[in-house]
Amino acid sequence: NNNNNNNNNNNNNNNRFKILSYNIWNYNSPWIKRLEILTEQIQLENPDIIALQEVRYDTSKKWTSQIWTPQSEAANPFQNRFQINQIVKKLPGYYYYYEPAMIELEINQGGFHQDEGLAILSKFPVLNATTIRLTRDFDDIEDAHQRICQSIIVKANNGKKIQILNTHLSLSENARQRTIEEIWQFVKQYQNEVDVQILVGDFNSDANSKILTYLTQNNNHNQNDNNLPDFKDAWIESISKKPENHLNGFTFICNEPTKRIDFGLYRSSLNLIVESAQLLGTKAKLFKKSDHHFPNEVNEYLFASDHFGLSFDFLFN
Repeated sequence: NNNNNNNNNNNNNNNRFKILSYNIWNYNSPWIKRLEILTEQIQLENPDIIALQEVRYDTSKKWTSQIWTPQSEAANPFQNRFQINQIVKKLPGYYYYYEPAMIELEINQGGFHQDEGLAILSKFPVLNATTIRLTRDFDDIEDAHQRICQSIIVKANNGKKIQILNTHLSLSENARQRTIEEIWQFVKQYQNEVDVQILVGDFNSDANSKILTYLTQNNNHNQNDNNLPDFKDAWIESISKKPENHLNGFTFICNEPTKRIDFGLYRSSLNLIVESAQLLGTKAKLFKKSDHHFPNEVNEYLFASDHFGLSFDFLFN
């Protein structure tokens, strides 16, 4: 009987997976402390897949006390330029895929550049990794940043193929409506190759927006595309939502959340259940003046980011 119970537990574990999504607010100060909070939260969740937005490569190192000079660069070339590298050093055991979306020239730093983009980390083997660049309207001032949609396909412990799509949509409503259609076409390219498709990220749009309706309701855009059903909102569909008093799922802004603009959407031909949905980083962490990691500083309460993170537990039923 014990062996049977163990087999059942193993099967249940193989049929479960956890996905986490977090806009990490790039290198905004104080990054080193925020990095500690962020990675502590992720370690507690122990997700199989992590999708991050606003991930930077920055040669200027403005987020540290170190001033860039040719001498300092010669002494430590490339050190601490990659935000993703700082993160994965604290989160061993993940494959990762970083893709810059936009590049800016740092004129005052010797002509070097800084990048901002997306990253996906996975404990599951990665079968495919690709990214599409979304279109921009150069006459739309709110569409100034280049946007992308990142994708990986992984093989879960039970052998199912899962596609994770990660994006950070424009500040412009017109651009969001235009580019969500581009993302939908990208989704359709892979729907016959995978068992599950999950789209996560910062949508810069609330739950009542046209783009959520476009993805989650049976509109004309997906007629005759019945390989997989419409996307479902994982926060709404989850069997249990925690922590308590966060049933609205507001993710922004951290100190006084009023909007749900970060999402996890899923579609599958299989019986996939969202067992739980959780907000991460809802409580600020106290850094004491006597903290040995950061001596000679005042007491302060800090959040990991200006957004809360999202964590979803899925089960193949």
